[in-house]
Amino acid sequence: VLLRAFFGGSRSPQSMELDDEQLLATVSGELSQLLGLDAEPLFHRIFRWRRSNPQYDVGHLERVMAIEAVLPRGLLVTGSAYRGVGIPDCVKQGREAAKQAAELIHQPSG
Repeated sequence: VLLRAFFGGSRSPQSMELDDEQLLATVSGELSQLLGLDAEPLFHRIFRWRRSNPQYDVGHLERVMAIEAVLPRGLLVTGSAYRGVGIPDCVKQGREAAKQAAELIHQPSG
């Protein structure tokens, strides 16, 4: 399994100042907590790109909710374009979409 993690951005610019060992320990700890991982990475690569992660414009969430309001029953959208660009956001969205899909399966149509 390949995992990619992003740190920093306008909300946490100090992450760019961590050395590689500190950054790896932070990422490993957060992924372990989020995903229940207990294995050490077989390899890692750290790239530092300032101002590289997209950030949503003001009003983005309202646009997402407007889109979701007109989707046909059973069509669920999820991913970094909607409610968060980071891995934790995408995991959370994926779990929520799976929960909604399971609920739809058990509801009578109509």
